[in-house]
Amino acid sequence: MISTRDVAWRFYRLLTGLTVAMLLASAVGCRSGQVRHGGVRQTEFGMLASDVSEVEANTYKVFQKAKTVARFPCGLAIMRVTTEPPDDPDADAGGTLKIDLLNEIKAVPWTELFDNYPAITTVKVMGRPAVPFEQVSARELIEAGRRQHAKLVLIYGQTDLPAWRVRLDGALYDCKTGELVAVIHAQVEPIPGLPTPPDRLEEDKRHEDPECLTAERFQDLVLRCVDELVGLDAPATTTQPNPWKRPGVQPMLSPWTDNRY
Repeated sequence: MISTRDVAWRFYRLLTGLTVAMLLASAVGCRSGQVRHGGVRQTEFGMLASDVSEVEANTYKVFQKAKTVARFPCGLAIMRVTTEPPDDPDADAGGTLKIDLLNEIKAVPWTELFDNYPAITTVKVMGRPAVPFEQVSARELIEAGRRQHAKLVLIYGQTDLPAWRVRLDGALYDCKTGELVAVIHAQVEPIPGLPTPPDRLEEDKRHEDPECLTAERFQDLVLRCVDELVGLDAPATTTQPNPWKRPGVQPMLSPWTDNRY
């Protein structure tokens, strides 16, 4: 006969196991099983960067031709979007951009991406109230990034493909001029049968999850793209005169300075 205490203990163990499983799923932050939460996402590349053809898979393309001056160090704003087709399929007008807010767990890799990278001072994953409207244009997102005191804004979206694959497309804009700086494209095919990395739990399947793999590749390409832009940037030239060169101005004398004046 099972006592009340045994029943309570078994219920406690069951509840504890469910709690651990939920925390693990949250920590992993990627799809588990064959369920896509939030519906199927589609992103039309032409709405992220008009008049630009898609680049090859897992590459980026910089459109900037001339060197910039004092762009870096700077802040980077990030916004994920989807695209919606027009209400009238026969209409000539294209669809609209729709905000696809990142939850806190999926925003963390973006905020950590430029750790120990002094050229990017802040990374702001934009949400409400930075972007108060659900349907926006790329121009409005660029303006929102400027209001966040960022010099660059990355607008990107996910496209869900058959067989649970995904594609990520992004466009990097200069917030001040509104010019398109670069485009990024990533799509990773998982390799079946790879063992779980030794630094992860057996239940952690990010190494075979197309969404996680593509997100990691996309973020790596963004980092490389920004690094190339840093190489095309020159420091600002100062026009202020040397304060010690003005007539009648001398540095304060001390035992540690050369006092030959």
